Amino acid sequence: MIDTAPPAELTERDALRHRLPDHPSAREAMYWVICLPEERLGISVYAYIKPTGEATQVVLGWGPELRTVLLDEIRDAPIVGDDLDDFTVGRLHMRQPDPLRTWEVSYAGEELELDFRFSGMHRAFSYWENPNGSPLAFTSHNRVEQCGTVEGTLRRNGRTVGFRTTGHHDHSWGMRDWAAMMHYKWIAAQAGDDLAVHATQVIWRGRVMVNGYVYRDGLLSPLVDARFDGSYESDLHPRTVELELRDAAGRLTHARGERFGGTVFPFPGVELTETGCRFEIEGRPGVGLCEMLWPEGYRSHLETTWGHLGGR
Repeated sequence: MIDTAPPAELTERDALRHRLPDHPSAREAMYWVICLPEERLGISVYAYIKPTGEATQVVLGWGPELRTVLLDEIRDAPIVGDDLDDFTVGRLHMRQPDPLRTWEVSYAGEELELDFRFSGMHRAFSYWENPNGSPLAFTSHNRVEQCGTVEGTLRRNGRTVGFRTTGHHDHSWGMRDWAAMMHYKWIAAQAGDDLAVHATQVIWRGRVMVNGYVYRDGLLSPLVDARFDGSYESDLHPRTVELELRDAAGRLTHARGERFGGTVFPFPGVELTETGCRFEIEGRPGVGLCEMLWPEGYRSHLETTWGHLGGR
C-alpha cells in the first residue's frame, strides 16, 4: 500500500533516494529546464529511477517552429554511484554539493555538451504545502519544486556559449501514471533572481487540483488558487500563456508568456507539449516553460476536425 500521508518538513534526506512502491509506474525523477531564447533553444534534462534500480536519461532540445533539435534517450541504464549526491546515468553526471539547494549537472552527448550549476533562489517547496496536497497520479508521495539561477556552458554546432540565466528543477518520487490524468498544465517562470512562479493544474478522476507557489519580495508562499488562460494553435500548442495566481499570503500575481520555441514529446498513452516562453511577471521580463499533457490522439483529433477554424 502506498503511504499518501503528508510527510514532515523537507530535510536533506529528501534530496537522496527514496523507497519506491513495487509497481511498474513508480519512479524517482530529477528534472531541469533551461530556456535560452537568445540562442533560439530550450533544453530539458530528465533522469528517473525505477523500483528495480534501472534508470533512464532523457535530454531534449527544442527550438522555433516547434522543432525537436535533440532527443537523446537511454533506457534502463545502470546507476553509477551510491546515491543521488553524486551519480551517473548514461551520458549524464549529477552532483549535489549542497542538498536541497545546489546541483551540478554535466551532459556529454555527440550533438551537444552541457555543463551547468543550478542554485535555488528560494528553499525547496513541497506539494504538500498546497491545500490539496500532492496529486496522486502525478506523484503519489511527494514532489519538490525550486526555481533558481543557472550558470554554465553549452557546446553545439562548433560553438561554445557561456550563459547565466534562471531555470527550474524538480525532484519527485512515487507513482507516475501519465495516462490516468485527463490533462495537466505545469508552468515555471522567473523574472530575475528574486521573482518566480510555479503553477500546476492536474485533472484526475474528475477533480481539478492546483499546486505551486509564488516567490516574491523575499517570501515563498503556496498557491491557493490559479486561473489559466492563453491562446492556442489548432494543434493545441500554446502561443501565449496567462496566469492569475493567488497565494496564501493574500497576494495576486500576474504572469504572461509568449512562445519562442517548443516541441511535442510523446509518452505512453499521452502527449506533452513543451513550450518555451519569454515571460513577463508583474511587468518584469523573464523566461519560463509551459508543459501541457493531452490524452494520446486528442491533439490530432482536434487538429483534423477543428483545425480549419484555426487556433484560439
